[in-house]
Amino acid sequence: VVKSESELNDLDSLFAEDEDEGVATPAPSRAAPAEDPKSGGSEKVSSEKKRKRRVTFSDKSELKFYEPDVQPKQEAEKSADAIEWGDEVEFALEGLKCSRSTSVALRSAQQLVVLCSSVTQHGYLRDDPDMRESFLEGAAKTATEGCAQGGPEKSSFAMFSSLILHNLVISSNWRLPERQVAPFLDVLHNLLQSGIKSLEASSTGGQEGECKVVACYKRLKSVSKALTLDKSLPTSCQELALPLMIALLILSRKVKAPETMEDSSEYEEMKARLVDSQILADLIRIIVLCHPKEEEAPRGGGKGNDSDLTGQQFWILNHALKVLGSATFLNGQNVSFIENTKLDDKDGGSKMPSFLLSMVEAQYNSKVVGFRECLHASLSVLLNLTHESKGCCKILSGSTDFSGLARIVSDYHYSKDQERSLSDLVNLVLGLLINMAEKDAESRTKLCSLPMDRFSEHEAVEIKSLDKNFVDFIFVVASLGEQAQGQDLETDAEVTVDMLNSSSRSGQKSICQTYSAILLAFLITDDAVLRKGIARLLPGFTLKPLVDAVKSFLDFLTFANALTEKQGDVLSSLIESLKSS
Repeated sequence: VVKSESELNDLDSLFAEDEDEGVATPAPSRAAPAEDPKSGGSEKVSSEKKRKRRVTFSDKSELKFYEPDVQPKQEAEKSADAIEWGDEVEFALEGLKCSRSTSVALRSAQQLVVLCSSVTQHGYLRDDPDMRESFLEGAAKTATEGCAQGGPEKSSFAMFSSLILHNLVISSNWRLPERQVAPFLDVLHNLLQSGIKSLEASSTGGQEGECKVVACYKRLKSVSKALTLDKSLPTSCQELALPLMIALLILSRKVKAPETMEDSSEYEEMKARLVDSQILADLIRIIVLCHPKEEEAPRGGGKGNDSDLTGQQFWILNHALKVLGSATFLNGQNVSFIENTKLDDKDGGSKMPSFLLSMVEAQYNSKVVGFRECLHASLSVLLNLTHESKGCCKILSGSTDFSGLARIVSDYHYSKDQERSLSDLVNLVLGLLINMAEKDAESRTKLCSLPMDRFSEHEAVEIKSLDKNFVDFIFVVASLGEQAQGQDLETDAEVTVDMLNSSSRSGQKSICQTYSAILLAFLITDDAVLRKGIARLLPGFTLKPLVDAVKSFLDFLTFANALTEKQGDVLSSLIESLKSS
């Protein structure tokens, strides 16, 4: 519908109705003649001319002037910058794909890193899904070139690919759609494979001329000054190891527990594809290669650089274990894959769960700080494996006498003021023992018959039993017997969320006592003689204090909404079994 001139003028006049009362505001004439600049009347005309107004609303619902030329100009400049940036990306990508020269391909790959490193570029990536796919294609092509090349070029291609991927999915917070998960994992697989080849060559003494040690962040900044990476990398490392380390950082972010509902689908899809993409097999190989056979000669090679390479080795080991822990959390498929993985004869020929358990015992006894720091991650993996699989429990039971794990609990119990460095470890160990005692009869038998002198050198004067075995010890740790002497118990109070989040000695001790009580319950539930023996040590000569401890934990998990249906059934069944005896 075409409006008449008079109607348009009337419409314009409506926007001026909020002027001060008494001030006439005629509609501006579209045919008003231009003022002669030499006449001296331009200022007068401009003052009389009313500025065209558009109605907008602020937070206080006030009418404001809107400058129609400012915002479109800024948007136009931003759009022009984004278009120019996109053209540069496509040019670099074409140079990478079409070049027959290695040097040109390297320059193109580095240019792609530079073009996705700044905060502004991260914004472009978030706004443009097509460009995200272009960068993923570039990362894939660069990783493929890294696998095909040898020497320094291999390291450079792999580094550029890892940095493109880091900027794309971490710095830009790209939540991968389902169709992009497989290509993303393919790139990571190529990067991990490249790192594995470097680790294998270093472990056999190869690549002596290529084991260049660099300052990590200085080397990365030399690629692009705008790069932003978290400060979790070691101070220095082999240049060949940098792409592997960045790939592990990316993986650890993508398989960790989701923080929002929007992240859940990506998280589940990522974990579901780890086996088919061979990522899980890569992680296992990395862990085996980084586990030192002898502490005095950590893998890494290179004379005069032992401290740098040892730090690199244990950093890689710790982060690979953390990723494996996330991958196996409540995931039966990944647990089953690890359970059935058998190592080569040169690596001991054992199944992977047995290898992990032997590594835990070596880490706890190690004097090398970096190796011992991997202990928490190793125990977390074992806890996940035994939570999901009876088969893993059986494998572990057949490869240990439990003295190493029991020693960790003993050292914590008898340490002065309940040593804080052991508090988290002892809870993981007790959780592991609970899983195994619940699911495997052989584990229960071995633990019940384990003599105390096999895992503790402390004089256990509080143990009155002549046998002095693990059952007697764990009874003392649970502190249930103190009720017989009328002593105040920290376990009288229920386990609370504050206790689990607390770093105080009293909170940690209460958790340890609760876990010990649950372990004790599983150890004696199928043995009438043990049940009677424990009941004689408790008030009223019944198992009621033990039943109450288990029930208190079940109530806590229910209250905290942390109880799975399977856990609820197991604990309820345990309570009923103890009550009936």
